[in-house]
Amino acid sequence: MGFLLLAGGTLAAPADASGGAGEPREAGLDEIENLIVASFEKSDADRLATAFSRRVKTYVACAPLADADGYYGADQMRLLLRRMFRGRETVRFRILEPATRRRPDGLAVLTAVWAFRESSAPVSQARLSFALGPEGGSWRVREIRDLK
Repeated sequence: MGFLLLAGGTLAAPADASGGAGEPREAGLDEIENLIVASFEKSDADRLATAFSRRVKTYVACAPLADADGYYGADQMRLLLRRMFRGRETVRFRILEPATRRRPDGLAVLTAVWAFRESSAPVSQARLSFALGPEGGSWRVREIRDLK
């Protein structure tokens, strides 16, 4: 099985690699999934901010991230992520359903559960959905939703 070398020297699994339950997995989805997981586990807003497009705004409908639903540019996303992680300790971030293939609109969707604690409060959980879109040979986060 061959691998693709992406810009920046990172490896991506080939387009026919298998995702969960034997479904096809497109090249680069493992890379962005790993970036999202590592960023949440370390509460690293700057690292996660690299997953957002500088050309296309990201739709956010997620209470822990933004007070108002809307479209945000990459610099705004970095600030929102810093605010979201500030004062919150990630207890666990787990993928519920990996992004395996594109929907008819061209996006792939990743769902996860984020368990976090604010100061001395009990652990809270948020189920999150990340819509991922292809851009320039890699994947970018196009949408983040808080699944109720």
